Amino acid sequence: MADADPKNQGPVPATALSDPASPARRFLDVAAANPAPLPADYSPPDSVRRLAEVVFTTQAASFVELAELAGVNRTTIWRLLQDRNAVRWIVEQGTAVASAGLGAVHARLLHLALTSRSPSAIEIFLKRFDPEYRKDNHPGGGTTINSQFTQITSMSPGELEAFVRHKKRSGGFIDDHGQDKAAD
Repeated sequence: MADADPKNQGPVPATALSDPASPARRFLDVAAANPAPLPADYSPPDSVRRLAEVVFTTQAASFVELAELAGVNRTTIWRLLQDRNAVRWIVEQGTAVASAGLGAVHARLLHLALTSRSPSAIEIFLKRFDPEYRKDNHPGGGTTINSQFTQITSMSPGELEAFVRHKKRSGGFIDDHGQDKAAD
């Protein structure tokens, strides 16, 4: 990864979060060690805001690199790691970014599954977001073919739309009249 742009604003790879020396992992560990909720009146200083913008969205491998990307001094980062409220606020911002990203992934995979009629797009969506599919295909399940997936790939467009409405209703995304609950 030597030729990668260090200012890449893509999501932090899972390896960065699993590396105990990574800045992102260190912030998560500090927040986990101090589970007290963030005070309602906490207002982060600019240095905390700048750090929150980059800690979970860059691939900074060290605190030196993180400080450079955030435009703060390394001692500022070390001081912030001692401030429970600052760390909690930074982690909450990272969680919000991750939640928004997950929503975007869900929407995109659902769109691909419904419009492409590609069995692999449908399977990826089911593997990631359908608890019934995951339950039927747990890692110890061997090589059994999921009947739900087999059924979906053979559905007509109308049947597929009815199936998606059923899944939305059972997941609580729409009411019994087919109205989107998020629109309320």
